[in-house]
Amino acid sequence: RRSVIPGVKDVLERAKAEGVTNHGNTGRSNKRTLVDITQATLVRGGISHLLETTFFTPENMRAAISKAAAIRELRGRYQAVDHVDDNPATAMFIARMFPDVKVHLIQYGSMGLLYSRAEIDAFPNIRRVGKIGDVNPK
Repeated sequence: RRSVIPGVKDVLERAKAEGVTNHGNTGRSNKRTLVDITQATLVRGGISHLLETTFFTPENMRAAISKAAAIRELRGRYQAVDHVDDNPATAMFIARMFPDVKVHLIQYGSMGLLYSRAEIDAFPNIRRVGKIGDVNPK
């Protein structure tokens, strides 16, 4: 029932044009039904062709741990890795675990209000952005 967040396609197209390889890294379960639903959403949103791969969360694993495992794998393949997330707790977890990864925290909705500026700003590798269009991996 979800749809691609408005602006994501533009960010992915811009990144790809700049030579960035895009990967999806979701907290959604790797159960076949959810993978199929997610893939259909990516196709419907016109972005599936812009993603090299999409990482899903294995059963009985926290989303943040799964995302960290994907980042660890990507760091082995690329010189630099950026991560975009809309969950402040996950963003801080990733930033703490990987100080060399630039984390773009999308601050929309009420989730961002749960964390103080001081908590987030304690991580120099987190960049707060108000909307997805403000993400710039370069």
